[in-house]
Amino acid sequence: NNLEMNMPFTINNVIIIPISKFHQLSVLYRKGHYDNQFINILIHEKIHVIQRDNQPVFDTFYKNYYNRFLGEKYQQPLPNELAKIYMTNPDSNNSIWTFLFDNKEYIPLLVFKNNKIQTLGYDKTNLSNIIDLNYVKKELGYGEDISFYHPNEIFACDLAHQIMDESVSKGYSNLLNNL
Repeated sequence: NNLEMNMPFTINNVIIIPISKFHQLSVLYRKGHYDNQFINILIHEKIHVIQRDNQPVFDTFYKNYYNRFLGEKYQQPLPNELAKIYMTNPDSNNSIWTFLFDNKEYIPLLVFKNNKIQTLGYDKTNLSNIIDLNYVKKELGYGEDISFYHPNEIFACDLAHQIMDESVSKGYSNLLNNL
């Protein structure tokens, strides 16, 4: 508990689930409830393990598949004002990609700001110009359940839901079959 704000994550090939999540699930199971959310979490985190083992292949896929909004990997150190609020995520494999939206290049980050977790994009040329990535994801047709600040997260969220719905897209299926 209390690592990564009690969110599941992976380290190498190990999936870390907070004990509090297991307690919630044990109560549900004792009452005879099946929790699809937990299965979705396990699939999502297993996808991160697969990504970690094949990151260059996924990076190439992202450049083509998410070309409507994905820029390049951000290679510079984050400016101090962003580094202070940036939440690292082990599942992003220590990379940040830029997003392109409305003819601007944004640094998309998961941040802890105003006592809550937010996904925000910071204009590379003017850091005070900030966009809510929930707006961008909606404009691009992604659902509320997609974590939209890093291509590893977008892919893992989207594919986990597709697996649960038994509706895996041809693009995702082709990628996985070729690993």
